[in-house]
Amino acid sequence: SEATINGTFTAASPTANNYLVVMNTSGVAPIPVNGTTYTIGSTALGGTNVVIDTDGNTNFSATSLSAVTTYYFFVFSINNLCTGGPLYNTTSPLTGSAITPLSYCASVPRNAGFNDGITRVRFNTIDNSTSANAGNEYTNYTTTHNTTVTQGIDYDIDVWVNTDGNYTQVQMVWFDWNLDGDFDDAGEAYNLGTVTNNANGLSSLCPFTIQIPINSSIGVTRMRVSSRFSIAGSPCENGQDGEVEDYSVTILAAPPCTAPTAQPTALILTPGATSITGSFTAAVPAPQNYLVLMNTTGVAPTALLANGTTYPTGTSIGVGNIVIDTDSNTTFTASGLNTTSTYYFFIYSMNARCSGGPLFYKNTTIFFWKTK
Repeated sequence: SEATINGTFTAASPTANNYLVVMNTSGVAPIPVNGTTYTIGSTALGGTNVVIDTDGNTNFSATSLSAVTTYYFFVFSINNLCTGGPLYNTTSPLTGSAITPLSYCASVPRNAGFNDGITRVRFNTIDNSTSANAGNEYTNYTTTHNTTVTQGIDYDIDVWVNTDGNYTQVQMVWFDWNLDGDFDDAGEAYNLGTVTNNANGLSSLCPFTIQIPINSSIGVTRMRVSSRFSIAGSPCENGQDGEVEDYSVTILAAPPCTAPTAQPTALILTPGATSITGSFTAAVPAPQNYLVLMNTTGVAPTALLANGTTYPTGTSIGVGNIVIDTDSNTTFTASGLNTTSTYYFFIYSMNARCSGGPLFYKNTTIFFWKTK
């Protein structure tokens, strides 16, 4: 969400004709050029410098700013009501800085006399039971209910609701993973399912596992829980039939990665018409994830694996080594195959839900093939 910073200062003595206010995010003072006129919004001073104000007032306002960002301000006295100007006093400009806060959109339902809504939220150490009463459609619990989580770790969320009769409520939860003051980014919304005709029913997809993204921002963020009549809500809607509750979540950095020490075993491959499904026995000790690769050469791509590099499903490592799966499951499916090729599969243990990863176990690998 966008933020605003307002500023005031004491006029220079002796008084200048005007003042030039410049903002940047670098903290390095710009140097205005005598004889050059700078207009509001100008970026002519280069870098991240933006002209915020240029008049005789001793106040200014910087708008449309990013959340949780440090902005630096520089105020220069100007004499420009003269010939040969403007002339700037560039010696020791008045300086200041401010950090923009997180500011989230409002979401206030209107139940119009119905008692449908949230009766309990449980997430890690948060366990908040409430009554779903009309007139209590939004509650901000961020100052009273906080839980601490760690990047890369899984946590279950449970949400109970009252449908106030034979009706259906749909539950959603949003997390501001990148601390930008909104819930609009990919991977920040989760559908928790439905409850029908129940005064205190657990949403159908709960317990729902939330994995804290390994690249989430460190710090205190917002969790928004919604229960809406009939359809899934959106994070910033108002006037809907339902209830919204906000909570705070503190995200800690993931621990440093350590390399796995064992590979999985006992791979079983089952061919279909144009696909092959596979299952295997987990490594002991178990890694956080497995990287499953497929090729038609039979040559293990071990030498191509680079620690610290993430390989998304569907991409290729080198030539012809296709990434089939990259999760913690011990099953996978390769589809879109032809009926005349022999396919080879290679499975590597990896630790990726940690800092400095992923790290792969490359001492040995297992591979099996199946002719279509």
